[in-house]
Amino acid sequence: MTIKDWKNETGDSFEEHALKLLEPVYPCILKDFCNAFSRPTENLILAEIGCGPGFMNSHFLTCRFSRIIEIDISFGMLQKAKVRCEKSLSHFIQADAGHLPLLSSCIDAVFSRGSIFFWSDLSKSLGEISRILKKDGFAFIGGGY
Repeated sequence: MTIKDWKNETGDSFEEHALKLLEPVYPCILKDFCNAFSRPTENLILAEIGCGPGFMNSHFLTCRFSRIIEIDISFGMLQKAKVRCEKSLSHFIQADAGHLPLLSSCIDAVFSRGSIFFWSDLSKSLGEISRILKKDGFAFIGGGY
C-alpha cells in the first residue's frame, strides 16, 4: 500500500478522490456545521484548516461569512484552491495547524474536516485553534464523516 504525502503532492490525486467520493457529502457536512454553530454566520470570519483544493469554499459562500481564510500546509493544494475559489475573495495561507500566522482572538469559527490526521502536533494545533478563536468562537473539527 502506498501512503500519499498530501503535504508535498500537487493535489491531483486528492482532487480526483474528493470529486468521486466526497463531493456529494459536502452539503451534509455544511448542514451539520451550521446546525452545530447555531447562530447566523453573516459578517463572521471563518478559518478552514486543511482546505485542500477548496471544495468546501463554495458551500461556505452560501453562509455569507464576511471573510473566509483557507489554510493548508500543502502548496499544491492551496494552488488548486486558489483556482477553484478565485471569485470568492477568500484569503489563502500556507501553514501548519500547529503554527497559525493569525492574530489571537480574530476568528469566529474554525472548520476542519479530514486534515487532523496530518497535523504534526495535535496538542499544539488544538492550542493554536483555541488561541485564534474569539471568546465565543466555535470549532468544528473531525476526521471522516
